[in-house]
This record gives sequence, structure tokens and C-alpha cells, in this order.
Amino acid sequence: MPRDSKGATFLSAALALLVLFALAPGLPAGADTSAPEKWKAAIDALKRNDYETAYRELKPLAEDGNAAAQYQLGLLYEGGKGVRKDLKEAAKWIREAAEQGIADAQIVLSNKYQNGEGVRKDLTEAYIWASLAANTGVRRAIELKNKLAKKLDPKQLAEAERSLGDRR
Repeated sequence: MPRDSKGATFLSAALALLVLFALAPGLPAGADTSAPEKWKAAIDALKRNDYETAYRELKPLAEDGNAAAQYQLGLLYEGGKGVRKDLKEAAKWIREAAEQGIADAQIVLSNKYQNGEGVRKDLTEAYIWASLAANTGVRRAIELKNKLAKKLDPKQLAEAERSLGDRR
């Protein structure tokens, strides 16, 4: 199976997000009613390693605000799968998903800020995103948050905690 640079398979992430999409409340008013079919087509394309088709199916869903599609689209840009590799575009779409509470996206975004991949390097921002993901109880997010806390000085940590208070 294809793997992204962090070692997570695109397929396992897609399947996890398929469950998320299936459990989500109904489509918002005015939403494209073919979205479930588009999502299924995108997942099927990912299973076949047909990233160009996955991209074509995911892009309109992502633009319509579907967090799962935004995250998957970001992963495609990050890995250059079906689209030109673009770390800034990857970070943009992953952030969109992270802002909607997708813990995996929050973890990936935290790592991007920690390493300066597609965004400016910012350990405080990395800590904030890891903390938001940790609030969901995901162990690797809690571990990432604790690791990042050790890299921040007391002033940075206080700034991050203030910012978290504003985002909760």
C-alpha cells in the first residue's frame, strides 16, 4: 500500500474518514446531494491507487466544506498523489479539516508547524494543534503535546494556553 512520509497509509486514513462521514449528521441545507456517491467514488479510487480520480472527486467536496475530504485532499497534495506536490496547499487543506475538529488533521498540522512543512516553523502553534487533538483523547496527540511542551519556554507555553482558551 502507498504510504505518506509519516508512514500512515492513505487507505487506512480514507477508511477511517469514511466511517466519520457515515456517522456525521445529514448534509447541510443546499449541499450537493450526490456527495455520498462522490465520497464513495473517491474512496474507491484511493483503494485502486487512482489518485487523479480521487482528487477529482475530493476537490468539490473539500471546497463545499467536507472536513474528511479536506483532510484527504491535503494528504494528496502532501504526497504528490494525483496532483503536483505542494506542501503549502497541503497545509491549507489539512488546516481546514483541523479547524473542523478532525484529530488526525490536527496532529498532522501540529507536525507541519513543528517542522516548518508548508507553514512557517512555530512550536507554539504546533503545541496548540497537538493540544486540540489531545483533547479528543488520542494517545499519539497527548504524547506529541507533552513532547512539544518540553520544547517551549514558560512564556511560549503561557501564550499557547491563552490561545487555546480562545479557541475552545
